[in-house]
Amino acid sequence: MAQLVYVDESGDLGWSFDKPYGQGGSSRYLTIAAVLLPESKNHLPERKIRQLYKNWKWDTAREKKWVDMPDVSREAFARSASNLALTHADIEYRAIVVAKERVQQSLRADPNKLYNWMLKLLLLDKLVQHERVVLVPDPRSIKVSNGKMLDHYLEMALYEKGAVTHLEVTPLLMLRSSCEKQL
Repeated sequence: MAQLVYVDESGDLGWSFDKPYGQGGSSRYLTIAAVLLPESKNHLPERKIRQLYKNWKWDTAREKKWVDMPDVSREAFARSASNLALTHADIEYRAIVVAKERVQQSLRADPNKLYNWMLKLLLLDKLVQHERVVLVPDPRSIKVSNGKMLDHYLEMALYEKGAVTHLEVTPLLMLRSSCEKQL
């Protein structure tokens, strides 16, 4: 059975700090968050998200952004996510945040470098613990990396650790269509 790792980022990979964020300037931080869970429990987080959309009558055709949620919805989401991890010890959340203004120039030249490096720091110690890992980046993350570069970077890091982990990178849309075909 595979270990699933869903990844999403908040912030952008721009480097324009001379203007305020949202007014032509870049975000000051880049955050990458992940949920790690066994393949057999893939339905549990999705069920929680679906329940939030239903309870708050959100449009399911549009992703609900944290910044657009009322405080009460944010708290409900946080409690639901916390309860899920407390109830299932094999479901874990991780996050990494970088202050972009402090990022070295060499990492700024290619946005893949920073993104891939952050993912390695965030996940490598967990990836080596499994024989098969399916990394599922958010579809909007694909513009950051073509996927293959990320595959190769993480595979080399796993190799250096002596891991036998088979890594697959499957964007969320591809995972959904693959699951639909199986039904």
